[in-house]
Amino acid sequence: MSEKKAPDKLAHAKGTQKSAKSTTAINKKSKGFTDEERVAMKERSQELKAAARANKAKADGESAVLAKIAAMPQPDRALGERLHAIIKASAPAVSPRLWYGMPAYAKDGKVVCFFQSAQKFKTRYATFAFMHDANLDEGAMWPTAFALKELNAAEEARIGALVKKAERVTKGGVRLEIVDICVYRSIRVHRSAPHSKQKIAPRGGYGSIVAHGLLKPRHLEVIL
Repeated sequence: MSEKKAPDKLAHAKGTQKSAKSTTAINKKSKGFTDEERVAMKERSQELKAAARANKAKADGESAVLAKIAAMPQPDRALGERLHAIIKASAPAVSPRLWYGMPAYAKDGKVVCFFQSAQKFKTRYATFAFMHDANLDEGAMWPTAFALKELNAAEEARIGALVKKAERVTKGGVRLEIVDICVYRSIRVHRSAPHSKQKIAPRGGYGSIVAHGLLKPRHLEVIL
């Protein structure tokens, strides 16, 4: 009997050794990522979740805006629907959302423009208006709100151009655009400029600098 059991014990021992080796191999594979790689993977997972939340919020915001417009009486409803289409086509980066119960369009969390129906406050006309962050600056005075009674091709084209310009939200009144090729080390805002306390100093780059918005080229000093 003992001779018959010996092969069984030997086979069992070999099986145990194989199992142990297999477990060791799995453990080695599971320890294949460095701490830095694990951190990177965790960060990527968080990024994907944040992007999913942002996309859902944007979709929810647009659904709420469309529902609000659909509930408006005519002619406000037709104006709201057409404005929504123009804004989406002219400034795809803006996100529709409700603002004080009105259809609005935001960029980087800031409302750029909004539509106030005539029915909202029982006024004789609807209003399409821009907020102070919208980059519509032109000279010493410019319009930021428009009365709307109907939309034709000319008005639609003008609204599209304004929205496209307005979505370039200013930060403290400073907006720069890079044109022409050259190399600069830093940019300094002159004291004579509006919001002159703000300084812009990129460390190296290409392009000569043109100011848009509240600043003029004379307000900037480009250090080559």
